Amino acid sequence: MIFRQCLIIVVMFCSCIVAGPLEDAEQAYQQKQYSESISLYESLLNRYPTHSGLLYNLGNSYIKNEQLGLAITMYRRAL
Repeated sequence: MIFRQCLIIVVMFCSCIVAGPLEDAEQAYQQKQYSESISLYESLLNRYPTHSGLLYNLGNSYIKNEQLGLAITMYRRAL
């Protein structure tokens, strides 16, 4: 029971750490500012290099920015 509560607290804390910058990256993507979203996702990946969701979103940004090779690389890393 205590382990479960600690795990929930840790997950919530980690979500808060990424939430602000992640929202900024997603907002830039939605506003079709793909170069900005790429920059924001890359800075997040410097802190969380194996986060598959960030890698996937970065791949999407690269696709929209017409950088197919980098997009494929990010998708493969996300797998």
